[in-house]
Amino acid sequence: MLLLRKTTGYLGVLPTRWRGHGTPATRARHPWRGASCFFEVETLTESWKKREEVVLYKYRSIGDEKEETLDPYLLKLLDGELFLSDPKSFNDPFDGKFTFCAEGTDEEIAADMRRRGQSDEWIEKTLRTNTREQIQERFFTNYDRYFDVIRIFCLSTSATNKLMWSHYAEKHSGVCVGLEEVYINREPYLRIRPNQLNERIISTDSRLLPVLNVVYHESRPKPFNVLRDGAEDLRRFILTKSLDWSYECEVRVLAAKDALLKNPLKMPQEQIKEIVFGLRSPKILRERLLSLMKGKNIEMYEIIENERNYTLEKRQIAI
Repeated sequence: MLLLRKTTGYLGVLPTRWRGHGTPATRARHPWRGASCFFEVETLTESWKKREEVVLYKYRSIGDEKEETLDPYLLKLLDGELFLSDPKSFNDPFDGKFTFCAEGTDEEIAADMRRRGQSDEWIEKTLRTNTREQIQERFFTNYDRYFDVIRIFCLSTSATNKLMWSHYAEKHSGVCVGLEEVYINREPYLRIRPNQLNERIISTDSRLLPVLNVVYHESRPKPFNVLRDGAEDLRRFILTKSLDWSYECEVRVLAAKDALLKNPLKMPQEQIKEIVFGLRSPKILRERLLSLMKGKNIEMYEIIENERNYTLEKRQIAI
């Protein structure tokens, strides 16, 4: 078993107020970078334990071969747009799903109700005339509002993943775009242009988006205790997925919707480092994209089959 310990780091672009919800929570370092986290992980893929890549990949369709048109979302990405999505739209039905509880003392329940504007007289009567189960059912059912505002940008650490090409790049006929992550104080980030995040509610540099690895586990996280848990525990739901998805080697950029002054965000053009064509990418669309990228400082690759085993390889091509 790999035990990941707690230490400090970043939580993503979440409002500062979330960081103080419940008991004071220390910010948890990215567990997958070989150091630490706040719970145990039974199984990690070997490549996940020591990740040193500096390029992250977004798999996409290349376009419509019949119409000879490039995919508009691909063109937006190549124009420097990062669109953060609502996790409820993801193909994993557990993404964006959270479980809650309200376990604590009468004093903690009263303090939470008081923060929501209830009078001491009303709180005293409520505690006296309701069971704990009734209180939780009646007054602690709307905390999913915390998670309805999360937006996510997903990438992978691998450009040669057969299943990723099958599932996210039109059965190997699409492309993947490589974005360079930058390390500051040994923490990974994607860069964005200034004045796109609400600096009044975040505590990180508004030109940097922390890159966080997904952790794969056989069990769902324990319920979020609305009386005692903090932002670390909230993040656990967003960054934990079933072991079935471990092949994705996924990393995520997180932001609260009210931290985004705009969506999509614009990133520096030089952050786009690679374009990788799938095994079956149509020749006409490949040529069109190569022509479009000519003169730009972007390395071009194609995927080829390994002749000796069932793996894919990346081979550089000239523009």
